[in-house]
Amino acid sequence: HTRYISVTGVQTCALPILLLDEVVAHLDAGRRAALFDEISHLQAQAWLTGTDDEFFSTLRGRARFFRVADAHVTPR
Repeated sequence: HTRYISVTGVQTCALPILLLDEVVAHLDAGRRAALFDEISHLQAQAWLTGTDDEFFSTLRGRARFFRVADAHVTPR
């Protein structure tokens, strides 16, 4: 699904980027699973941050993981 985004009157064809910072720490397991399913259905790039790897364990195999430390981003 293609979405058209208008920035300063110029329309471009782009998929949205979803940024969620530490949101999963505030959800129980069922709500985390529902959120992850909804994000997967968006067909958009999504970046989720968190300090506890376990919150993201159900995404293994369907997401890419990165570590950010000391201003460096490395794949996991």
